Amino acid sequence: MKQKLLLVEPNPRMLDVLQRGTSELAEVRNAASLAEAETAVTDWSPDLILAEYRLGDGTGMDLLEHLRPLGDRAPTLVMIASRADTVDRLNASLAQFEEVVQKPFLATDLRERVKRVLTRISLRRAGSDASPLRGRLEDLSPVDLLQALDLSRKSCAVVLVRPSPEGAGQQEAVLYLNEGQVRDAQQGSERGEAVVYAVLGWKEGDFAIDFNRRSTVTSVKATTQGLLMEGLRMLDESNMPPGA
Repeated sequence: MKQKLLLVEPNPRMLDVLQRGTSELAEVRNAASLAEAETAVTDWSPDLILAEYRLGDGTGMDLLEHLRPLGDRAPTLVMIASRADTVDRLNASLAQFEEVVQKPFLATDLRERVKRVLTRISLRRAGSDASPLRGRLEDLSPVDLLQALDLSRKSCAVVLVRPSPEGAGQQEAVLYLNEGQVRDAQQGSERGEAVVYAVLGWKEGDFAIDFNRRSTVTSVKATTQGLLMEGLRMLDESNMPPGA
């Protein structure tokens, strides 16, 4: 079943851009005002709302306040805003939205961001009996994957596969998580935190998340957030020019 995406945009031309960029990703409905958006949330229960900040009868902050009483049942909210609105009005509230898309933007970039958010929603909602969830690392990076699994406290195995840098065959790594924490990581004969740090730099390939696969080995001691912080630091250092 396709996920549900509600587009909230009063400008017909901009709405057409949003529709063309997202119609293949989800079941899409439209709302041209805050009032229509609130009605759609009640009657249709969208998974994701992509909303213009400035609406004729209110703002994105009003929509956010409408969603708060729903708690865990509230749809995920992505806001579209101008640079002035982002800096002047939303800066203190950015953490309350899944993402803020700053105008102007390319339709292709918007599509990829919406695709990533929909995948994160699927990860958060997947139960222990869910079928394996598959995707591309180009759409959702290893860092985004682990962050989503950590926040949703998932127990699963994440299988990552990419073309070998040497040009022959593939590389495969498996990360095992327990309630969002990486407890084991294996790539070939190597095991432990070094495997996690290595795959954080993978930019292309595929992933599959198996919610029924477990490991009895504990080869990773650091928390998932600790692994991400250290791994990103190592990536930054490796990308620095020599002598910097």
